[in-house]
Amino acid sequence: MPTFNSNWSPVFRATQNENDALRYTINWAGDLDTDTISSDTWTNEDGGLTIAAESNTTTTSTCRLSASDPGLYRVVCKIVTAAGDTLERIIELRVGENNPVSALSDYV
Repeated sequence: MPTFNSNWSPVFRATQNENDALRYTINWAGDLDTDTISSDTWTNEDGGLTIAAESNTTTTSTCRLSASDPGLYRVVCKIVTAAGDTLERIIELRVGENNPVSALSDYV
């Protein structure tokens, strides 16, 4: 499960194969100080990507991402803190084709 720290960058890049369903977590602790997450929302501006199993704790936001078609997808995670602040981070997800031949080529 990839985990990103929100204070590292406003945009995170990840890759996965088509038909994979992987959990991604953003750890907001570095930006929250003593504040906590009140709510989070995950959205996909591009379509073609499924966002499921959304959850959050007081310092993290997690979702499961899957796509049946290769491409580049942009997912936005927006939180609202208990103090009323709003923060956003983006995951740029490159989904590649499942290709068993190329996956095995290292062993041939």
